[in-house]
This record gives sequence, structure tokens and C-alpha cells, in this order.
Amino acid sequence: MSGVNKMVILGRLGGDPKVHVTPRGDTMAAFSVATNERWKSRTGQVLEHTEWHRVVCTGDMATFVRDTLLRGVQVYVEGPVRTRDWTDRDGVIHKCREVIGFVVTPVGVTRPSAAPAEPPPSETRMLGSVPNVARPQPPAPPPIDDDLDF
Repeated sequence: MSGVNKMVILGRLGGDPKVHVTPRGDTMAAFSVATNERWKSRTGQVLEHTEWHRVVCTGDMATFVRDTLLRGVQVYVEGPVRTRDWTDRDGVIHKCREVIGFVVTPVGVTRPSAAPAEPPPSETRMLGSVPNVARPQPPAPPPIDDDLDF
């Protein structure tokens, strides 16, 4: 049985997306998303924690991100988590966890020139594509009968 590797994030962009084209000609976008948690301590003090998530996209999704998202925009992101490692010039190995943004949907205001923007299909060519299949709507609930037979 295979496992599930899916991250769902709803947060705000920490900065404008960084977009570049790889030597192979693929468009790549990277951006960070902040999610916040708030809770009360035992003493009643409100505490807050901000978690930062690195998101990367490729292809049409990267182009969509470049054209529509900017710092501060609330965004919904869905995709698997990947760990990437690299060696710097000093020979030190670094690791980075990233969410591969298969689905990136702005929530609220985006770039003025982008409205109304239609997101690309929720698939990327980086890890293989998964068709964006329309989900059927659940059936309507049966009517409520207030005349109960007791």
C-alpha cells in the first residue's frame, strides 16, 4: 500500500514570487507562504506562531503565479512535500523542504492587471501530470418532514 504525501496550505505570500527559466527552457517559480497559529496560554495570554513554507511551481502554474501573485496575497496551495539537498561552495550539505505547488489559487486581491485570472490546470510536468477531474456534487438532502409518526 502506498502512502499519502499531500500538503494543504492557506496563508499569505511573504514576498513576490521569484521566477526564472532553467537552461532546459522550463519556467520555475518559488515563493514563501506564512501560516499563523494563535492560541491562549494557561494564563490567558494570546500566543502566536508563524510557520514559513517554501513553494515551487513549474510550467503554466509558474507563469500563472508570476502574473497574479504578489506579496501579502492570501493563497491556497496544494501539493506534495519534497526534500532537496545541495552542496555549497564550501562543501557543506544543505537540505530544503519544499511544497510542489500543483494547485495554487489566490484568495482575494491579486495583481490589478491579472483580474480576472483563470488558474491553469492543477497539474505540472515536473513530476508527471494528474488530470484535473471535475468532482461530482453530492446529492441534495431529502426534504425534512416535520410530521413525525410517533
